[in-house]
Amino acid sequence: MPLPVEAGESFVDIPSVSFLSFRIFWSKLRTWIVWSMLWYVGDHDETIRAVMRLASEKPEWLPALRAACESARKAEAYGGEFAGSWVISELEQQTEGRVWLPGLRTLAVYGLIEKSGPSTRGGRRAYYRMPDRAGVELGIEELKRRVPPEAR
Repeated sequence: MPLPVEAGESFVDIPSVSFLSFRIFWSKLRTWIVWSMLWYVGDHDETIRAVMRLASEKPEWLPALRAACESARKAEAYGGEFAGSWVISELEQQTEGRVWLPGLRTLAVYGLIEKSGPSTRGGRRAYYRMPDRAGVELGIEELKRRVPPEAR
């Protein structure tokens, strides 16, 4: 199909139409990108707020939250349930030292993890799951963005 341009003419001869259509396209694309980002973050908004609240009220629990997030990621292939002791083992690997936590109830109170059933082994082992791991990871990334490296 021949182009609707006479010999010697070019598409640049009509700059207002092509520039205007480009601006309209770019405006619609930018609007779509912003709304899709808001929808994605809005889906995890409550979880991100819970991570921020934990960081401000109990910052000593952030390493445990990171370890729980890693344990949840590893356990996804097996149904998403992980034991509290696995989180402590992961935390010990991350900090390269001995760690003791009084349980993960604090993270459960903030709604970042939830107990997935009754305790087993005579009440010595509890299994948890992280219902919104992506939101927790977004919250941790937001903390890294907001807090300067020397304050971490």
